[in-house]
Amino acid sequence: MKHLLVLTTVLALLCFSAYGETKKEVPAVVKEAFAKKFPTAKDVKWDKENDKEWGVEFELAGKELSANFDNAGLWTETGYELESKEVPAVVNAAITKDFAGYKIEDVAMSESKDSKVYEFVLEKGKDKLEVDVSPDGRILKKGKKTDEDGENDDGEDGEDGEENDD
Repeated sequence: MKHLLVLTTVLALLCFSAYGETKKEVPAVVKEAFAKKFPTAKDVKWDKENDKEWGVEFELAGKELSANFDNAGLWTETGYELESKEVPAVVNAAITKDFAGYKIEDVAMSESKDSKVYEFVLEKGKDKLEVDVSPDGRILKKGKKTDEDGENDDGEDGEDGEENDD
């Protein structure tokens, strides 16, 4: 009986320490960089994206945003949903011209230090596309929309996408 108690205690300790390993603390330098870039952010929720990057979701000026910072506290990107009326006319014109008959299902903005991109999910019947457009109306990337498992919405594997360098 004593051995069973020791074994149970050891297993419990191992489980708790394994749980502690996955729930890492956000480095102070990352929190400081976030606070400097987004000083009025509210409802902040952190998540470890991978070994090199932290993700954060927050509210700012009535909008829900997400941002990423590397382990050194360098901001890498910010993303947020847009309403159709917030999309510039030149970007809407590119979508209308190149994707006639498609309906805008979702639109978001992705900003990094090097770029700003409008990201669309377009729908036409069962066909769904992901399209990235520059602020000047150039189509940067287009491909079939895939779910989080890497399958197309039609159940096929992979992403049938192409990038444009025009």
